[in-house]
Amino acid sequence: MIKIHTLGGYDEIGKNMTAVEIDNEIIVLDMGLYLDNYIKAQDNDPFNNPTAEELRIAKAIPDDSSINKSKVVAIIPSHAHLDHLGAIPYLEKNYNADIVCTPFTKALLKIIAKDKHIDLKNKIKAKMKFKTKHTTIEFIPITHSTLQTIIVAIHTSEGTILYANDFKVDMTPTFGEKPDLNRLKNLKTLALICDCIYAKEDEHTPSESEAKDKLETLFKTHNFDKKAIIISTFSSHLARLQTIIKCAKQINRKIIFLGRSLAKYIEAAENILDLPEDIEIVKYKKEIKRRLKEINKAEYVIVATGHQGEPNAVLSRIANNQLSFELEKDDVIIFSSSVIPVEENEKNSEILINQLKDKQVKIFKDVHVSGHAAGKDLKEFIKLTNPKHIFPAHGPYENQQHLIKIAKGLDYSDEFLHCCHDGETTTIN
Repeated sequence: MIKIHTLGGYDEIGKNMTAVEIDNEIIVLDMGLYLDNYIKAQDNDPFNNPTAEELRIAKAIPDDSSINKSKVVAIIPSHAHLDHLGAIPYLEKNYNADIVCTPFTKALLKIIAKDKHIDLKNKIKAKMKFKTKHTTIEFIPITHSTLQTIIVAIHTSEGTILYANDFKVDMTPTFGEKPDLNRLKNLKTLALICDCIYAKEDEHTPSESEAKDKLETLFKTHNFDKKAIIISTFSSHLARLQTIIKCAKQINRKIIFLGRSLAKYIEAAENILDLPEDIEIVKYKKEIKRRLKEINKAEYVIVATGHQGEPNAVLSRIANNQLSFELEKDDVIIFSSSVIPVEENEKNSEILINQLKDKQVKIFKDVHVSGHAAGKDLKEFIKLTNPKHIFPAHGPYENQQHLIKIAKGLDYSDEFLHCCHDGETTTIN
């Protein structure tokens, strides 16, 4: 008998946490943050470092009270995004289980814990395959908007449970491994726990190579001479950061990264990224303010946090004149990102865009491709893996229904399709 405990990410986009129980063992998959609530909780804390209990009350971390923690034999973050691993420093002390992940995810998790002055109780181990008493667990490479994203395959005597929460199938990635589709095809998949964020989009998600082409074309076809160039993208998107570095070099500009989240991901990837010797990384508010006051804007491409319009991020603080860097007419702002579809981000992004328009800068939006599989990709993925049961994840009921519709189009019946809420348990035989 196998139980699927849906602990977080089933009533919201974020706060991902699922526990798979096989006999007397539990495998925990992801422990993520709900980022809007986490940022609010930080802002409300006088030391900008709320406790686990404060974060639980704020609904910024998953409620894991419904599972028997003594049964947990492994905690597995599937990749290095905060909505999948950001709650580990706050929750892992309640468990006696190794944290098992890829090397890059391990490096980032250690940096996050150090930044929060938290000593992790459990060991972090980087490996691609290991055994428990009742299972063999395998990490299968897949593509997403950060490096070393994996699909977790939990092999049991009844079949394999696949955890594919945040992925796309990109066979021409610009950085990192290609998806191992042959391995996925050859599994006997009992249950698929699957990303459903963009299931409603009846299309294929483009390759990251298309985003690379968009950025390179933008730099080649526009004259940015003597203008400030500020780019904002996802801090975790190392492939995109690598492309931005190359574009800056093509127009003979230096690169400066501004913001704490960018600094963390670049530090974690220092042995992976091809970084030029003259790159600058500025992490803290006072240092950023000082450095922006000093630089000649015509000599740099500035990569800044704030693509979601976060009020305290670098780009928002530039736009509302909190930093000593004056935007002038025809300066260039490039959003190599999309707005994550939650109300707070949409509101903040609109405020930021209006502030930038008031300054008469040139704005280039959506120079980006998604890291999530869209509807047509998900249909092909279900056909490839051929699961008996499907659990839509990483989204509320409305999002889950779009994946259910795709599955029904492949002749799945209701008894094998499981729309879940946070805090529920489903038993599959």
